[in-house]
Amino acid sequence: MFLRSTLFKSGDKKIRYWKLVENYHTERGTRQRVVAHLGSLENFTAEDWRRLAERLGEPDMAAALEYRVKNVRRGRPGTRQAPYEPEDGEQVVPVCLGSIAWENPRKFGDVYVALRFWQRLGLGRLFSELLTGRSAETNGLVAALMTANRLIEPASEFGMLGWWPKTALPALLGLPVDKVDDNRLYRCLDAMLPHKERIEEHLAKRGRDLYDREYVALLYDLTSTYFEGSAEGIEKAKRGYSRDSRPDAKQVCIGVVVDWDGYPVGYEVFEGNIRDHATVSGTLEKLKDRFGVSAPTVCMDRGMVTAETLSLLRGGYRWIVTESREKAREYACKADAGAWQGAGDLL
Repeated sequence: MFLRSTLFKSGDKKIRYWKLVENYHTERGTRQRVVAHLGSLENFTAEDWRRLAERLGEPDMAAALEYRVKNVRRGRPGTRQAPYEPEDGEQVVPVCLGSIAWENPRKFGDVYVALRFWQRLGLGRLFSELLTGRSAETNGLVAALMTANRLIEPASEFGMLGWWPKTALPALLGLPVDKVDDNRLYRCLDAMLPHKERIEEHLAKRGRDLYDREYVALLYDLTSTYFEGSAEGIEKAKRGYSRDSRPDAKQVCIGVVVDWDGYPVGYEVFEGNIRDHATVSGTLEKLKDRFGVSAPTVCMDRGMVTAETLSLLRGGYRWIVTESREKAREYACKADAGAWQGAGDLL
């Protein structure tokens, strides 16, 4: 509940009447209703203010209510000052309530946590070792910016330029907003690309040390992304099987490996016309060397499976793959004809 006043004119005299108002909820939203008409409060005594505060359910608000009524002035309410006791002396700085506003807000909590993860993973130190040249320090900060965006509100480079000035990242990173444009973001990616394998190895090791990640089961799949235009100068851009129904556009294929919990652990970019099964051998060998797992369990879909890849898997991996439809029909027939034995009976 709160107080609301209405000014009436009676002859040459102006009288202010007060009402006690409360908010209440309806199906159409919040509404207000008058609880009590209090009349003129100009002659209220200290006891009257105390009783009014008790009626509001806030006995300690008596002084604030008296101030509210006695400090109603013409013009904008921003000319009023917040109340304070005279005995506070020099400890109090008078403030005009109308001058207080919420300006230039910034998102802080999520980006702060993202940067703490960045520091905990040691990526700042890693990039200080890997990146060289005049722009090395700036590229390291921009890499932190882009990583925070991917964690919090993934966007394109263009979208990122509109997102990050609205966060606390410029202040936390010490990176002026006018120093970052789309060219800076692309140059940062170009600077990191030669160190891709080192970055993936570092993250895998930190994942094992900090979070006890286990890379004994790996899921591998392939996707593709196509280019608008002629894609001149991009050697790997080829026309091939299009998962986006764009056979007219050149594309590249991207092999992605995630662990059993879905966390990415590595990727490779292949030519756009490569067959899925042709990517398996090299990818598995790289991952085996990287994680030091003697026989990881590999899960792949049917498009990856050929006699060659099955031979490779049987030679040094545990594996889960999809069987062909013809084989599946054979198993179905055997299952229908054969006798079943419960798994519990085998224990």
